[in-house]
Amino acid sequence: MDRAQDLVNHGPNADLIELLEQQPELVTTVDGDCRTVLQHAIAAKRTELVETLVERFEWSYSHQDEAGWTALHQAASLGMTSTVKLLLPHYPNVIISKGGQTPLHYAAGKGHIAVVRLLLSMATIRDARGQTALHRAATLGRTEVVELLLAHSPQLINWMDADKATALDLAEQDGHETTAAYLLECGGQLGGGEQ
Repeated sequence: MDRAQDLVNHGPNADLIELLEQQPELVTTVDGDCRTVLQHAIAAKRTELVETLVERFEWSYSHQDEAGWTALHQAASLGMTSTVKLLLPHYPNVIISKGGQTPLHYAAGKGHIAVVRLLLSMATIRDARGQTALHRAATLGRTEVVELLLAHSPQLINWMDADKATALDLAEQDGHETTAAYLLECGGQLGGGEQ
């Protein structure tokens, strides 16, 4: 695995492909963090390499690393729109991380609008704390993401998390005035609404 990781980070794509063809067991081998070669290629933002790996080899797309992240979680968190598009057909079911978060939670939190658009079907899924991607976006002051999520799923506006906090509560707690103002315009309430 060390040689494969080195090639992901520093080598030409052809050398890694050749190594994986010679040693196919490396496709399913994981490192100390339980990450595959594919996950390392995504973490290194090697988009062309990721495309080649997906085309040429059979991966366990449901594989989760030590944190419970799949390749899709990583690509969404990094805002890799083309990689998310490439990976989505391999995920017929939503896989959540150990914290109960979907790839949309991570994309929303980082403000990756294009990725959020691709993952909107996950908008109503809650994490282990009862939060949706709207809660996450509001907490981090991602107003543009909040707008997009509410345009798609307006029913989320007053959903409360496990602590009975709405997206408006979280935006205000963290001092995101623009986000809080937008949530108020949309009918957001403090500590109230549906669960």
